[in-house]
Amino acid sequence: MAKDGEVVKVKQSKAEAKKRAREEAELKRKQEEEEARRRAEEEERQRIEREHREAKERIKRTYEEYFIRLDQLKESFGLLSRNQVHLQVVLDERTKLAQWNRYMRCDGLPDPTDLPQLNAYLSTWFEDENPDRLEINEVLSKCAEVLKVLQEVMLCLNDFREIPKHKKRLFKTWIEDAHNLLHVKLDLACY
Repeated sequence: MAKDGEVVKVKQSKAEAKKRAREEAELKRKQEEEEARRRAEEEERQRIEREHREAKERIKRTYEEYFIRLDQLKESFGLLSRNQVHLQVVLDERTKLAQWNRYMRCDGLPDPTDLPQLNAYLSTWFEDENPDRLEINEVLSKCAEVLKVLQEVMLCLNDFREIPKHKKRLFKTWIEDAHNLLHVKLDLACY
């Protein structure tokens, strides 16, 4: 019976060894799980800290970029203001020079910026000639003169950005009237 007792003890000790091995394995698994959980928590904490630092750095860079852009905007505005003043001076000088050159030509043509003078010029030409005695050479000479005035009017209309819309419409109407009168005079001279 001693053998049976020994076998039972051996079986019990084997069972206890297996139980202890299972308990140790379970304990080891729990420790590993606990270690993995701690590592995951530490990694999460580090990730949150890193994201927080990066967010602070992004905000700091954004503010720095904002102030750089603000300085650049102020510099650009100053440059634009100086250029605007310079442009206005150049345009004023150009206008004065064009007026002086027109004055010095002494050709009797109207001022292309003065609508009453332009209207008087067209009216005079319209009423000036008798349709029965129109000479083609005289008409062609006058047409060349009118075309020159038309060209100056269109240049002035494009150059002066400050002309109100209603005045621009009046100048455009005058241009159309001048074109129509050119056609009428040429037709009368040719037929």
